[in-house]
Amino acid sequence: MFLTVEDAAARLRIHPKTVLRYIREQRLPAAKIGKSYRIADADLAAFAPTRATAAAPRSARATCIVDIPDASQALHRYLARSLHAMTAGRPARDAPMRVDLAYDPATSQLKVIVMATPADTAALLSALQTLLENGAR
Repeated sequence: MFLTVEDAAARLRIHPKTVLRYIREQRLPAAKIGKSYRIADADLAAFAPTRATAAAPRSARATCIVDIPDASQALHRYLARSLHAMTAGRPARDAPMRVDLAYDPATSQLKVIVMATPADTAALLSALQTLLENGAR
């Protein structure tokens, strides 16, 4: 497989002009096709074996907003402590998860915003349901 200068730069996480400089300095083998260069995947991997490996595929992300009407300040504090404790106890190697809460005391509206993988979102929503069933409004 052949890569463009831009693709190689993205894999190396450097600027495309730096890739062109490496090619001109003959540090990175490349074939000139017309006015542009193409770099063999194997040559890029040999040039920078630890940096040129393809990035791990990104997992799908879900964003979910849960509206809770007639919520009290006490429920807001209870859910904030509980949900943040659930996310803080996760191993660092897991996909990132973000949970935010927004409470409007004037309207007694509470919003829970979850950004995570679909599986993590589902697990957190299930936990939220349990917390709502067991928590005081």
